[in-house]
Amino acid sequence: MPQTSPTPPATRQVEKIREIIVGRQFHAVEQRLTRLEENLRPMPVTGADTASPSTHAQQEQALEIRRLRQSIEVERNRQAEETKRLAQQIQHIARSRREAAEETQRAIQAQLGPWFQEWQGRLQQHLQQRESHLIAEFRAELDHMRQWMRAELKQHPDENSEQLRIALEQFATAARAVAQHLPTTRRP
Repeated sequence: MPQTSPTPPATRQVEKIREIIVGRQFHAVEQRLTRLEENLRPMPVTGADTASPSTHAQQEQALEIRRLRQSIEVERNRQAEETKRLAQQIQHIARSRREAAEETQRAIQAQLGPWFQEWQGRLQQHLQQRESHLIAEFRAELDHMRQWMRAELKQHPDENSEQLRIALEQFATAARAVAQHLPTTRRP
């Protein structure tokens, strides 16, 4: 008698697991097969279903084309709306930048305006002081020259007195003309 070796307990457990798994898979396959059979049962024939297979394919194709056109139209509308939204956003940003630039310009003018007026006032004051100083120096120089000439005339009254008198008259006329154009200021 051939001796059969008893199956080890681990092998039995593997067999049981295999039966459970195969059984479940088999059950799932049976359910799928049942559903497919139900879908394959002949349907009642109507007038629309008697059309040729090519007509049915054309109808399917036309339906698919309609769906694609609708999808394209929806996408076009979405893109148009997005473009419109972006255009509005760009206009808003441009308007904001323009307003910001105007605001910045006003702020700069507000800050620089008083400073510039103050600077202009100080420059005007400096120029007036400089002009007064130059006029005073010019008058002082004229006075100095007049005194020198009088002193010279007293020391040498007869030498070239006529020529000297004519030169002094010309000099005095020129000095008066210059003095008339200068504003009158108090002498220091």
